[in-house]
Amino acid sequence: LELNGRFWQGRYSLGLLVAQTGDYKQAEVELRQVITQQPKLAKAHHALGSVLQHEGKLARAVNEFKTAIELDSTLFYAYGDLARALGSQRKYVAEVYYLRKALALNPPPSTAYSFEIQLGTACDHAGQTGNAIQALRRAVKLNPESSQAHYALATTYAKDSRYQEAKPEFEKTLVLDASNSEARLSLAKTLVAMGEPAQAMPLLREYVRHVPGNYEAYY
Repeated sequence: LELNGRFWQGRYSLGLLVAQTGDYKQAEVELRQVITQQPKLAKAHHALGSVLQHEGKLARAVNEFKTAIELDSTLFYAYGDLARALGSQRKYVAEVYYLRKALALNPPPSTAYSFEIQLGTACDHAGQTGNAIQALRRAVKLNPESSQAHYALATTYAKDSRYQEAKPEFEKTLVLDASNSEARLSLAKTLVAMGEPAQAMPLLREYVRHVPGNYEAYY
């Protein structure tokens, strides 16, 4: 850049690099200069949106993500980041809308898994329990060894009083991650709700050994 200040490719790379170091203020300066030179560069708008999101400037981040999508409608990750920014503003219906747009672009399986987890949470917040369960089932199918996916699905079942379906998902969560104390407590509560307190007792005793400060388990 000292040799050629108009070398926007180098400035774009510099903006990404300083963002990775956590210097979002400098990253914003570099990326805005790139956009001044290349206003139709979708990936620059997306990168700037990500930086603004890290800075807590959510409304501005949303605008940059939308601009990136308008310039290149194939950027599935821009849809995902836009959805996340809207979710941070508690605009859950909009978050659901853009996550569905992202998934319609057939992202790689690992990314699709993340989007389905996010979609399940967003649908739950939006009061769309059935859609939340469908999304989380797809997440489990995409990554059956994910304790996070099984736990999220189990929790959504339990909130909908579908205890028979919640129970095996909580159990699978604990098989995959025995350290998940909240899953252990939730499984115990599910068993009590199903009229199986004898099965719940050892789980509760195990829980209070590890988390002695939670009144709910003692209750």
